[in-house]
Amino acid sequence: MKRKCLVIGIILLFILTSVIPSIASKPFHEKYILTVDDEPGLADYTSIRDALNHSNPGDTIEIYSGMYNENTLNITTRNLTLLGLPYDLPGGDDVGKPCVYNNESEKADYIFSIREKGVSIIGFKIWNIGPLGGSDNIIIIYSDNCLLTNNEFNNISDIHGNIQHGIMLSAGNHSLISHNTFSQCGYSIYIHGNNNTVDGNLMNLTGLGITVTGEHHRISNNTIVSPRQYGIRLGSSFYNNITGNNIIGGDWGIFFEHVNSYNTVFRNNIIDNFWGILANSVFIEVAVHNVIRQNNFINNNLSIGFYCSIFAPYFKVDGNYYSDWHCKIPKLIWGNKILFVLFVGIGGIDVLIPWFIFDWHPAQEPYHIP
Repeated sequence: MKRKCLVIGIILLFILTSVIPSIASKPFHEKYILTVDDEPGLADYTSIRDALNHSNPGDTIEIYSGMYNENTLNITTRNLTLLGLPYDLPGGDDVGKPCVYNNESEKADYIFSIREKGVSIIGFKIWNIGPLGGSDNIIIIYSDNCLLTNNEFNNISDIHGNIQHGIMLSAGNHSLISHNTFSQCGYSIYIHGNNNTVDGNLMNLTGLGITVTGEHHRISNNTIVSPRQYGIRLGSSFYNNITGNNIIGGDWGIFFEHVNSYNTVFRNNIIDNFWGILANSVFIEVAVHNVIRQNNFINNNLSIGFYCSIFAPYFKVDGNYYSDWHCKIPKLIWGNKILFVLFVGIGGIDVLIPWFIFDWHPAQEPYHIP
């Protein structure tokens, strides 16, 4: 018994003396702050690209006020924060948010591409005056748990007039896009994936406000003013919550395109649009259980309309306020259903019949929606 204990003790001693020192000798990276300033000698780096190339997981890169003509910046470091600071280091004279822009003669595919989890981009002006490539995006997100907040996107169009997305969430889940501003951009925000949140953004004079695909997104408290096309477009999306938004002065306030089911549009201000809400799908596309409830439809040319298959019970409408309807009886909502498709040559003609639905409990006063 004593011999067995001695053998065990020798083995444990060997482990303690050989394994633990090797673990202790492995390098451990602390979280660092890297600094960037466009004026030489003030910070660690003068370019964002150099700081990205020297970053490690968990670092923060502080970018001070200035002009940064950079593009095709790939972020491949996990849990990295890019923090824009609206002032300069001692010895500098710049003020305002740092501006990252593309002004190169050669086409660039994007300005930022996020390819790792947990990346935050906070407090920048980001704009493009040079030609972009085929991807047509300013920031592209390919990963999860990212944060884009307090950024300004201005005049996002290339020299040929092509339209870019300010933010393209191409793939990824559980990201937050909040309190950014978009002015005179082409397309502002596009989100895919699942369980992402777009909250509190301001879009003014954009081509298209927010495009939604995927599932379980929350689109809330955004203000979209004078979009040239859609305020919010849903394309093949499910189980999304559209609430608390202000959509003002566009062609379509909210546009349902293709198959969209189990979406809730609740307590939005939809004002001065040609169409408040319009659903448009083809005969083979069946959408169900979309709920339009307790919204304010004010001074739109038409509040709600639909053009869809005879088999698609597209909307359940209840309790909305209409500025052109002050009766306590149910409000009639007209649309068209596709009865069948008549094929002629290589094309088809939709054979339509008029259809209607009811808002059974129209509100008599507008809701208070900040």
